[in-house]
Amino acid sequence: MQPSINFQKLPLKSSIYHPQTGASQDAQRCVIFLHGLGSCGENLIDLSAHWDKGLPNTLFIAPNAPFEYGDPHCEAPWSLHTSPHPVQAHHAFQWFPHTQDYENLLQTYAKKALGHLSTYIDALSDLTQIDPSHMALVGFSQGGMMAIQYALYGNHSLAGVISYSGAQISPQRAPLRATPICLIHGDADEVLPSSYFHHAEAYMNIHKVPYESLLIPKLDHSIDLQGLDKGLGFLKTVFSL
Repeated sequence: MQPSINFQKLPLKSSIYHPQTGASQDAQRCVIFLHGLGSCGENLIDLSAHWDKGLPNTLFIAPNAPFEYGDPHCEAPWSLHTSPHPVQAHHAFQWFPHTQDYENLLQTYAKKALGHLSTYIDALSDLTQIDPSHMALVGFSQGGMMAIQYALYGNHSLAGVISYSGAQISPQRAPLRATPICLIHGDADEVLPSSYFHHAEAYMNIHKVPYESLLIPKLDHSIDLQGLDKGLGFLKTVFSL
């Protein structure tokens, strides 16, 4: 057994799932959850319980996004030492502010957030000695957008990426990498309508990015058991389990 890992050294505060068997320091692969707008890592980490038996020796971790929810310009990363708000179990964070100006989003906020995510993945790899090729991103909503961004433009090729109710927010930019992607969306989503799902599929087809997709009937902006089962199957494939 390797020495225990001090996850407090990571650049983003993270929630860790502790499985009934095994230990984080003995993990051979890693699943990183990326939460949506105004949420936090703690709100997604419980999804690990649906997958841990099917993904043995896997570390599940969920960072908080680098900026406080409501920061209109994402000028300064959130810090325990600088935030004027009390620390709460379900503090609210964002990867970038809510905006309909996707071109501006690509030029400024999404690139900034991708830099923070890239730094986090590099630090996590160094800390755990798990190579990024044995890591997967699983994002919901805005976190799904970030997962796709990293899959296409990040520093490393990952084992795979899952986007739940997400979007490809830089449709004019050609991919730099071809990490396998799984797109899962509800056809009754009113927050990010299913047109975003179809646009993402079209992008993957045009640029020959390997992907799987599932559009779930009557599902709103959420994750259901069918989506979790699809995600587990995808992860087992990309992890060769």
